[in-house]
Parts: sequence; C-alpha cells; structure tokens
Amino acid sequence: MPPPPPALVDDLVEEILLRLRPDDPAQLLRAALVCKRWGRIVSDAGFGRRFRSFHYRSPPMLGFFCKVGGHNRFVRTSSSCPRIADHRSDRVLDARQGRVLVKLSPSRDRECDLAVWDPITGERRNLPTLQRFTDNYNASVICAGGGTCDRHSCHCKEFLVVFIGTDDYTATIFSCVYSNALYYHYQIQMGNEILKYDLGTKAFSVIHHLPPPRYGDYYYKYIAPMATEDGGIGVVGVEGTRLLLWSWNTGQARWVESKTIRLRKRLPAGFCPMPDSLAIPDGTGVLLVVTVDGIFSIDLKTLKARFLFRDYACTKNIVPFVSFYTPALGESSSGVGQRAGASSA
Repeated sequence: MPPPPPALVDDLVEEILLRLRPDDPAQLLRAALVCKRWGRIVSDAGFGRRFRSFHYRSPPMLGFFCKVGGHNRFVRTSSSCPRIADHRSDRVLDARQGRVLVKLSPSRDRECDLAVWDPITGERRNLPTLQRFTDNYNASVICAGGGTCDRHSCHCKEFLVVFIGTDDYTATIFSCVYSNALYYHYQIQMGNEILKYDLGTKAFSVIHHLPPPRYGDYYYKYIAPMATEDGGIGVVGVEGTRLLLWSWNTGQARWVESKTIRLRKRLPAGFCPMPDSLAIPDGTGVLLVVTVDGIFSIDLKTLKARFLFRDYACTKNIVPFVSFYTPALGESSSGVGQRAGASSA
C-alpha cells in the first residue's frame, strides 16, 4: 500500500479556505467540521479578519429595519445573514459597523431612552435617559476607536452616540459618516442645510448653499448626504423620478453634479418610479429607493436595480444594517456587550 500523501501545511489550507464563497456560509461551516485542524484554522480570529478582507473592501448589507403595520421588523437581503429578532415596539434610529441604536418604547414624555444593540449576539447596552426638548430628533452611533479601529471588523469596546434635534415638527434629518466627521442633512420648510459634527473637536458647523434642482422643481423632495467613491462628501437629491448625485469640490468650494439616475429607465416596468424616500448603506456602493410599490437597491456603478421587499403597510423610513457575519466563525463584528463600551451623548 502506498504511503498517504503528506498533509498540507496550515498556510496552504488557509489559502484554500479563504477562497470559499462568502455568500454560502454552509461551505465554511462544513470545512470547519472536516477535522480538528481545519476547525482550529477556521475558528481563529486572524482567519476571520483575513477572510473578510479577501472578499470585501467593506462590510456588506445584511438587511434593513423598517416599520410594517406599526411594528418594527428586520428584512434580510443576504443569504449569509442570521435571523434577527424583530424589535416590535422599539424605534430603530441608526445602524453602523454592526451596532444598532434604538429608542426604547414606551418612553416618558420629553425624554428619550436609547440603547445600543448587537443584532448578531443579542447583547444590548442601555444608555442614560436623555432630555430631548424637541419635537423632531435623530441620533447616530459610531465607533469611538479612532485610528485603532479595523474598518473590516470593528471590535472596539467604545462607541459614540450623537444626538440632534429641531423644534420644527416638519423637519427631516438624514446622516452619514465621512472621514473624521458625521454629516446630517436637515430640512426645515423650504430650506436645506448640511450640519457637520467633527468627531475630533466635537463641534458643529453648517454647510450652506446645497446644489439646486436641475429639472424645474423648486426644491428636492429628499436630500441625503453620502460618502463619494474618492473619499469626499456628496449628496443625493430626489427630484421627480430622478436621483441627482453631487460631490463637493474642495478646491473650487462648490458642488459638482456627478451623476443623474433616471428611475423610469432603471426600475422594472410597471413599478412606480417616484421615490418616497432614500437610504444609503455606508460603504456598499448602493442606494436604497423606497416607492409605493416596494424597496429597491441601485448599484451606483452599474445602475442596475434589484427588487428587495414589498409590503404596502411598510413606512418610508428604513435603516440599513451593514456588518460582517460568518456563521462558522461565531463572532460578532461590533463588540457591544454589557461589559463593553463607553458611550457619550
């Protein structure tokens, strides 16, 4: 009988396992069960980081939170996403880097009880009660690890919660993270402004003179800030059935139109091309468009539309959930826990 072939060295086994499909978590799970040696390689934290870095430039969108029939629910958009429990009575305000910021309900009048939640592990950290003093408000949660944070897999124990509000009931607020600052768009009556919160100085400033509509409307139906491909700050505005994308030219100190997306040409025939609202999953290169006929994603490079979800009882406000999750690795990408985290509001 010929001798058995020599065993592959760990480095070579790892190179093979790195090439398993990330959208089919069962493959990695089966590989981990082949033998103790392979299981040790797959369960190593270093392998998890390399697996994510090999397949992704940034975390994928696993799904989004929305309110359907008065109850909050989570809609999965990725086959690798685990089942996430619905927070039926709580309101989801924001989700970044695997953390979800929720407003707990019921809450006393003029007060706001918040919590930071890890949907993967189910761990939750309640924050001190806030006196909101406003009719309309929003908040964001971001990593407070600074330069020590690995953008592919945030395990920082510290997070930052930024709370903003306005006394005008008609105001609408959107937010995005770019570089070392958090940007909010707020709309009061007919005016539009970008509010910048510098994470280093913890100071607010206002960016005026947003780009005007191009096709005859007096104002945009919606405007949302977004990070551009080159690392700058941009905005996307809804005008009729068009999405107008603008980027800020720092040298010329003005807005430059970068792209126009005509939804009549991009959405499937028979679907309403008039958006009710937008959502922008950070770092994914897609936009989420909410219409009366359903929710679609649009790839900003190919401009291809993908139908995601339809429920006529679904409200227009949705919150994307972007995070890494590999079931065989058994680890969360946020590090939110009862012992973890220092919050600030």
